[in-house]
Amino acid sequence: MIDCPNQWETDRDLHGIAVLGVDAGKGVQVNGAKTGTSNKKKDDVNYPFDLWTIGYTRHLVTAVWAGNADGTHVFRNASGLDTAGKIWKNYMVEATKDMPRAEFERPEGIRWVKVAKRSGKLPSEHTPEDEIVSGIFASFSVPTEYDNSYQFVEIDKVSGKLATEFTPEGAREEKAFFMHHSILPDNPQWESAVRAWAVKNGEDEEPPTEYDDVHTAETMNTRPQITIKSPASKSEISPPALSVWVDISSPAGVEKVEYYFDGELVDTSEVSPFMGNFAVSNNLKKGSEHEIKAIVYDDLYRSDQSSVSVKIGADETPPIVSFVYPSDNAVLSAGTSIGVQLDARDPNGSVDKVNFYLDGQLKKVDDNSPFNWQLTVPSKAGSYNLSATAYDYADNKDTESITIRVEDDDFGLSGNSRILLPRDNENLDEGGQILVKAYISENDRDQLADISFLAKKSGQLPDEIAKISASDDTSAPTYSIIWDSPPSGTYELYLKMVLKDGKLRFSKKVRVVVR
Repeated sequence: MIDCPNQWETDRDLHGIAVLGVDAGKGVQVNGAKTGTSNKKKDDVNYPFDLWTIGYTRHLVTAVWAGNADGTHVFRNASGLDTAGKIWKNYMVEATKDMPRAEFERPEGIRWVKVAKRSGKLPSEHTPEDEIVSGIFASFSVPTEYDNSYQFVEIDKVSGKLATEFTPEGAREEKAFFMHHSILPDNPQWESAVRAWAVKNGEDEEPPTEYDDVHTAETMNTRPQITIKSPASKSEISPPALSVWVDISSPAGVEKVEYYFDGELVDTSEVSPFMGNFAVSNNLKKGSEHEIKAIVYDDLYRSDQSSVSVKIGADETPPIVSFVYPSDNAVLSAGTSIGVQLDARDPNGSVDKVNFYLDGQLKKVDDNSPFNWQLTVPSKAGSYNLSATAYDYADNKDTESITIRVEDDDFGLSGNSRILLPRDNENLDEGGQILVKAYISENDRDQLADISFLAKKSGQLPDEIAKISASDDTSAPTYSIIWDSPPSGTYELYLKMVLKDGKLRFSKKVRVVVR
């Protein structure tokens, strides 16, 4: 006799498995069935001997066996489903044709319970969400033990090894590793057999045994360093916005810089020069003191921070503007396109806009930091005046002027699009400003939408140094940009060109070493 809740579970399972069906005269009868085929070897060939099907409806149970009474095998393609199953179905259809359709009743005590898929036990705090499923249980068979199949260890995300005292908080993560156990883990005979099978067949997810060798006592000395350059400590700042400039030294590169104002995260910068920009409320009381904090993270999750204390005051100080590229008296090739780069900052606020002039004529108004201008150098040789005027939100201003000298290009401008400078296998100084110059072939120029300058460090994904879009001038034969402060390493420099039809073209790679 099968207990009612268990019987209902069996009914439900077999009803889902059965493919025989009972199509009676008064409708399809709800039924469950199970088939079976017993095989034996004869002359090294597997033959079926016993074929059976047993199944039931709400009111009738029938079992059918098929085979040879003398114990000999039947045909090789015979099975319980095809042979005994057909007999069972025909009989049940006839036997139940005058019976009304009857559902299996769900008895009291049946429960849906969430369990760990691999162990069948109640989920523990370590069971991953995607390993939890719902199952049907009689009230007396609901699992009571908690899943112990997962071993959680803290690892270092960079090395994939066990975390140590030197592993930064951001590089730590808990990872689950599945370990097979028997249903009687306290029974040595059961548990040892299951564990031996799991090890032999590689079924366990083995946690690492080695320790983080990226973050060590020795590498602590190479962690990043950051200093807030502007605004200065104890200085005054003014609404409605503030730009924060930092000085960073990081041998392992920079992943991001986070900026906090009075402990609240207000900006995150992931692109050099990693400047912070955020709003300053007009409601802050004049003379009130506030803290600005910047935290730098390198590519190994190590960090450093710098803080300054400032006061709210009136903005009577003009911004500061200077040319990063080109420098005063720089010699430029006629007709080339260059990225004019500025260092424009306001010691107690933020720069609102910058006006760019060529020989006194306004060429561009830029109200988006970092205030760059894609300039096509005049095609006629000679000297020209380049100037920029920066305005802050209080309309204070500062102007910087330089002279550029234009000469005819001495490069052989023909052939495929390529990097002209730096040259292949050139050695460059770490932390400097490196001029990258490229030639775009006439064929590419006619179809060009965007140009990206890419630098790929050995063992890493490529970084985009600069991008010139279709909204800028993309008709010049040569382009120059500044690669600012690359860390030491071996790099491949190349161009990615997006054409107007969406197709991509790449230039030949130039290998350089930054020392």
